[in-house]
Amino acid sequence: MRVFRLEFLQPPSMRTRWLGPYSAKWLTAEGEELATYLEAEHIRTRPHPVNTTLLVASTFENRYLCGCDSRTALSDWFGKYLGPLRDQGGQVGVYEVPDLAVAEHLNGQVVFHQGSSRIIERDGHPAAAPLVLTSAGSRRAKIAAAAGKYDHWSPASLG
Repeated sequence: MRVFRLEFLQPPSMRTRWLGPYSAKWLTAEGEELATYLEAEHIRTRPHPVNTTLLVASTFENRYLCGCDSRTALSDWFGKYLGPLRDQGGQVGVYEVPDLAVAEHLNGQVVFHQGSSRIIERDGHPAAAPLVLTSAGSRRAKIAAAAGKYDHWSPASLG
């Protein structure tokens, strides 16, 4: 099965190089704002996977990811946020996922084991603006506390 996932490149120091918009630690300032609104809206409007314990207990060595079973489902999931997030460096990762690696498949959403899957392609471009350190999970507090002053790294530093 093919699984489509919106992902953001993280700096070389991060153990996990590609993270989704809900968990990315490094985004552009505009991407951070978009992700904040996306997350606030999706808490009310999008279902969490049935088996969220897989995602919460997921480790670097045994990682589960969420994606969608088609580009259309991905577009439906992110709606008006997809284009702007892609403009901020979000790329669509396409994974080949064996049936045994699918932990959940419901209403277009797929939870799958990353280690048993293979990335086929990523479609998109790096962020044009510097990336800022976010605090996924408490983004509003981070924005308020930082008063617009973030540590940042440039995607150009990837070489």
